[in-house]
Amino acid sequence: AGVTCQELLATRSEGTITLAGLFGVFYVGTVRAVFQDANGEPIGLPVGNWAASPLHAFTPSGEAPLSVPTGARTISLDLFDRSGRDVGVLARTELP
Repeated sequence: AGVTCQELLATRSEGTITLAGLFGVFYVGTVRAVFQDANGEPIGLPVGNWAASPLHAFTPSGEAPLSVPTGARTISLDLFDRSGRDVGVLARTELP
C-alpha cells in the first residue's frame, strides 16, 4: 500500500489519540484509521477520511484527535483506493 518514511506514533490524552508519521502511498485514495482489539480484530468502522496520493507524502499529523473505542489495543492506517477497496496497511502501532 505504501512505504514508511517516519514510524506511526500514537499519543494518548484523555480518551483520545493523536497520530504522527510520514508515508508514501502507491494508490490515489483515502487513508482511514482502524482500531483493533487484543486479538487483532477490527473494532467498529474505520475512522478518518484523509486524502492520499502517490504525488504527495501523507501524514496524519495535525488532524483532529480520534476517540479510542473500548477494548482497542492497536491502531492501523489502512489505504483505500478510489472504489473503497482496502488495498493494505500503511502502518500499525500499539496504543499507549
